[in-house]
Amino acid sequence: MIGKLEALALSALVLGSGISNSKADELETRGGHCNDTYFGSDGGGITGCLEYGLRLNDDVIGIGIFGAQQEQLGGGAKDDPLGSLSRINVWYGREIDATDFDSFVSVRAGIEGGIADDLGRELQNLFHQLVGENNHKVPSTHDDTLLAGVSGWARKDFVWSEGQDWMAAVAPYGHGALGNDTIEAGGGLMLSLQQSGETEPLALLLPRNGAYAPTFGGDGIGMFAGVRAVARETLYDGHSNAFLAEAGITAQATFFDFAVVGVSGSCTNKPYDGAPAADCKATFQMGGQF
Repeated sequence: MIGKLEALALSALVLGSGISNSKADELETRGGHCNDTYFGSDGGGITGCLEYGLRLNDDVIGIGIFGAQQEQLGGGAKDDPLGSLSRINVWYGREIDATDFDSFVSVRAGIEGGIADDLGRELQNLFHQLVGENNHKVPSTHDDTLLAGVSGWARKDFVWSEGQDWMAAVAPYGHGALGNDTIEAGGGLMLSLQQSGETEPLALLLPRNGAYAPTFGGDGIGMFAGVRAVARETLYDGHSNAFLAEAGITAQATFFDFAVVGVSGSCTNKPYDGAPAADCKATFQMGGQF
């Protein structure tokens, strides 16, 4: 018969083994800001966005605000038919492990116009004050509209070259969104360069229209090109271009095994009928991993 001390020791051994084999929680945060002013523009499509996301293992929650308005700079401003409109979305998403592809699905809910316009205008005013740029006050003429939708993406990464310190990979991907704000589908190709041993691929750069939950990824540099068909985009008030092509670059680095810094830039063709130019924007991200 096993004595009490032996039984306690055996129980502790079993419990300790279970703890050591359990997967530790992975917690990451990301805050991001995008703006077109770095390309000499202030409107003519997505003029700015601000979003925050938190990932715990396979689950992601987030909130973001996205604004589009007519061009305020240059000679093309007077002929731009676009109105000013902002939307706020919150997301819950989850990575799907049941396929051979890396895939992710999310649901969203939010509000467009009205309160979102007021908040977007105040955030734009604050940002313009910080960078010393004049602010054009564009009043909202929209009622509050409730938003709801789903979205998702899938990718497959292939390592095509690997050395002692670096590995190069190519990743075809597809994405889609369905809701009363955005209906679209698209795909593209990402080329990345990362350190050998990096376990997470670079995060995908999905359209900055508020339809997609924040994405997370590993360190490295990369470039991408993609196309998408757009059936509905209420930010452009019925003027949306049905076919968009986009290309850009991205980079991310982690410092002190904690602080994450990322930067990217991308351009599309004219996003709506009457747009004065291509829609280009830069995105900056900061966050941490725990």
